[in-house]
Amino acid sequence: MNNVVPGTLVDFSDLNISIYPKQFPLLQPAAKNALRRAIQNRGTTMGINSAYRTCAQQYLLRYWFEYGNPCGF
Repeated sequence: MNNVVPGTLVDFSDLNISIYPKQFPLLQPAAKNALRRAIQNRGTTMGINSAYRTCAQQYLLRYWFEYGNPCGF
């Protein structure tokens, strides 16, 4: 997405978060600022369970939800 419109998404891995290595920590700049404020107000590390997905990842997730996952994940 940033290749089409640079600066659309920014990395938020520099915030006080816990995130799985396979996730893409990307948000719109305003959302990152809001997340930063929420983390500061909370005063502790925030666990991120889900983050940005590519179109292909989102398609597969939806497909597996509707039709089942043949691989069993």
